[in-house]
Amino acid sequence: SQSVSLSKDFLSTIHWPSVIGIGIPAGICFFLSFVYYQISVRENGASLSGMFGKLGILFPMVIAIVLWHEIPSLLQSLGILLAVAAMVYVNFNPRGVKAFSFKKSLLLLFLAGGMAEFSSKLFQKMGQAPDKNLFLFVVFFTAFCLSLYKALQQVPKDGSSHKGDYLIGALVGIPNLLSSVFLISALGQMPAAVAFPIYSAGSIALISLGSFIFFKEAIGPRARIGLLATMMAMVLVNI
Repeated sequence: SQSVSLSKDFLSTIHWPSVIGIGIPAGICFFLSFVYYQISVRENGASLSGMFGKLGILFPMVIAIVLWHEIPSLLQSLGILLAVAAMVYVNFNPRGVKAFSFKKSLLLLFLAGGMAEFSSKLFQKMGQAPDKNLFLFVVFFTAFCLSLYKALQQVPKDGSSHKGDYLIGALVGIPNLLSSVFLISALGQMPAAVAFPIYSAGSIALISLGSFIFFKEAIGPRARIGLLATMMAMVLVNI
């Protein structure tokens, strides 16, 4: 009976409106952002899709400035502009733009990705810090259920499936979960207008460095300039 009482006391301390009310929509947005990214890559190519996916951070940045008046300093503003410029420059492909016609998938990718990132800021503002792990469980469990449903729908009629894809998908979910954990912590210490661009630009820098170290992929001139701009942006926003 004591354990039952402790469980009830624990459950009563959880702020369920923020955990469930923000967590489930956030999980749906995470799932949709992956779906629309796949669609957009087929329709618009990887460069434009990557750029619009990364620029989705502008959505939560603007909302945070308007709703919570999180105005960055002058140096931080310069760092933000530099980080956004680095994202656009690295992902921008002039050849792709010549044959580019705006498609709905790009807008949906921008909105779904932006809403998914905004959910972290919304929970940081409206939720309780002790509930963070439960909130993230709800987010990723919701995305998992939707992904599993979609995967089962696409299993070939002969019953064959690529089990390795499921394993890779599960492994990819681990760094995504950790990035959300650290992003919520960062949002509690700095304005969203600072955290989001550094988070996105930094991920591009790490991908480029990781590709060079582990897969021996050469870092081209664009990537080098983008890495330098990202490092300068990180210095500026932390001054």
